[in-house]
Amino acid sequence: HRCHRCSVPVTMKCGKLFIEFVEAENTIPKDVGGTSDPFVKFTHNDIAYKTKYIKKTLNPVWNEAFVLDIADLSEKITFAVYDRDFGTADDFMGQIVFSVEGSSAKPADEWILLTAKEGKKNKKKRGKIHIRHHFHSYVVLTRALVHPDRLLARAILGTKAIDKVSLAFVQYYAAAHKIVPLVTDLIVDEVARTESPAQLFRLDSIATKVLAPFANVQGNQWVKMMIGPFIARLLKSPFNLEVDPSKIADGENLAANRANLEKVARDFLELVLSMNETCPNDIRTISQKILTTVGSKFPESRFKAVGGIIFLRFICPSLISPQKHYLDDTPPPQLQRCLLLLAKIVQNVANGVSFGAKEHFMTVFNPLVTEFIPKLQTFLSTIAGNGISLNPLEPKKVSLHTVMRATDCMSTIVHAEKDTISSSLTAATWDTSEYFAVTEAFVPLIKFQTTFEEERSKSKFSERKTSIFHKPKNLH
Repeated sequence: HRCHRCSVPVTMKCGKLFIEFVEAENTIPKDVGGTSDPFVKFTHNDIAYKTKYIKKTLNPVWNEAFVLDIADLSEKITFAVYDRDFGTADDFMGQIVFSVEGSSAKPADEWILLTAKEGKKNKKKRGKIHIRHHFHSYVVLTRALVHPDRLLARAILGTKAIDKVSLAFVQYYAAAHKIVPLVTDLIVDEVARTESPAQLFRLDSIATKVLAPFANVQGNQWVKMMIGPFIARLLKSPFNLEVDPSKIADGENLAANRANLEKVARDFLELVLSMNETCPNDIRTISQKILTTVGSKFPESRFKAVGGIIFLRFICPSLISPQKHYLDDTPPPQLQRCLLLLAKIVQNVANGVSFGAKEHFMTVFNPLVTEFIPKLQTFLSTIAGNGISLNPLEPKKVSLHTVMRATDCMSTIVHAEKDTISSSLTAATWDTSEYFAVTEAFVPLIKFQTTFEEERSKSKFSERKTSIFHKPKNLH
């Protein structure tokens, strides 16, 4: 289930299904001796699941539970019972077709007759299976998260857990087409409360903590196209680029290294300037808001503010840590050093400042910095100008799975920070108690599902013979 910048109200139909396979009775014998080795298996969202198998019985007891992400209430899932065979294919014993619409937040406990495969005649009795289930919808969470007054969003961002939730927060609201208005509000708040331009968008501000992942989520394809091929060329380059006399290796030529680094920096800056027309439109919109809002209060700092977000929080970190986006492995030390020196030059250009005594060995690049400062301001003016790009490199598609995981993350934070958030929601026009009740129900499901996935990744799931996924005591 994938959607391109999907509207999060689609999650009104989404949620989590808790399903427990308790036992079965009077199943059909498949082995010599009149018994079977029954287990349950099914596939959901292209992932295969199975319970442990119980040896030599027609009345297996599993007591094994799963939590599934449900994309739509109309989903039907086939749960099949098989006899475990060794060396040959497992034998089909019976199945049930489970409709998610038949499950609700109220726990259900029922016995269901096993039937033949769909399209086959049900000629014999196949026994019955005992299941417990309940379904928790995202509907209440979604209504609160996308509420027009954005009170819950602001309350979440005002907690001490903002560092843990900022990426999930951006993923969720970007997918909902709600991120630009919210980030715009944060920018206005940031500028309004700031007394001097030097304090704008500091590392610990709420706006910065959201703007950094916002740029990464919305600009991932743009920067990948910008930096990926460039770094690939650097990997093949034979040039030495160390320019710090205290770190230069024996036999290297300092003047040649400086010339090499200047050429690399010039090439990269020209590359950046050439990609203004492909800048994603959401980044253009936010850049325009920063330029105009900062410009109205601190005119001399408007370009530095835009450049600080795009370069300091986005492009330069991508240069310094390319393994996060463009390389499979950590780059070799020589390339890492080159990228760090390159990022220093780019950041000084973006800040509109020359190198000084603190890094005296970099002052030889001040003419280059001075040359590109006005060019970069023109670039930022273009990005932050009115209108949209006709050929933007928009973000990669957002999976519904990502949106649901982001919702899980925010639910966990809201549950953990309930008292802090409650005090922030005194102006809410909707029933916040209902939201907290829902998150309380979701949290144990989320924890159980997370543990399940961690254990699954550690084990050979298809080969296990004993259960490692028993139902926790706090799940009913």
